[in-house]
Amino acid sequence: MKTHLPYKRLIMLIVLLLGALTLVGNVAGDDFNCVTGDNRINNRPPRDCGAPVLIYLIGDNIVVLTPSQGTDVGKPIISIDKRVPIPTDGNVVIGEGTNQLSGRPVIISRLTTGEYQLNTFYPDGAGYIVVWYTGKEDLYHLDPATGTPLDGAQPIIAPDAANPSGGALSSITVTTTDSTTPVTAVVAGSESLQNCRVTTTRAVRIRTEPNTTTSTVISTLPWQTTYKATDRIEGWYKVVYLDMQGWVSADFLSESGCD
Repeated sequence: MKTHLPYKRLIMLIVLLLGALTLVGNVAGDDFNCVTGDNRINNRPPRDCGAPVLIYLIGDNIVVLTPSQGTDVGKPIISIDKRVPIPTDGNVVIGEGTNQLSGRPVIISRLTTGEYQLNTFYPDGAGYIVVWYTGKEDLYHLDPATGTPLDGAQPIIAPDAANPSGGALSSITVTTTDSTTPVTAVVAGSESLQNCRVTTTRAVRIRTEPNTTTSTVISTLPWQTTYKATDRIEGWYKVVYLDMQGWVSADFLSESGCD
């Protein structure tokens, strides 16, 4: 005599099986489709896989957290009210913080287009820049070297944006913490600077010495970020980068207050 599973028990087994498959898909999929099950807005594959920060919109607030570590939830970096008037003269920084896991700065700005922009870095120093208007559906990424919108995205112009010609491609200043600990000793013939700021005109390497042949590369500075310069020698500036200093080629910098 054949036996049959009760109808309700069969339904329950199907539900459990589908749940298990979904869980496996979420875990296995993290590497290629960013299925995480949360509501962060920067959860668009493939660029947000392994994103250095998690961005949430909670009511009228923008909340930025560090990535989750195992069973530990992310730690808060920034929580700010997003109801900031659209600027007319230039993009405005509305929130700043530091990623506790990497020590990298995190900057949120309101753009003249009406959008919001977050600038930060991966632990290795590579830039990570996202822009959004209302949320996940219109979030896009900027190339950290050129500032060009990626994935074919187009900046959104808010209906009441007074100066839409500014927008996401304008410079966002990332001011790192000043440090008195140089990576290398003072280079002979270098000039000490007091109020000098330099801005990268493209992604550029920061080095332990002012040369491209024997110096060690510390990291790569993203496009359109501004740093304090402490010394200058022909063709090079020594800049403050996080808790250290290093040399950057003047060919890829614009300067301010360095005379």
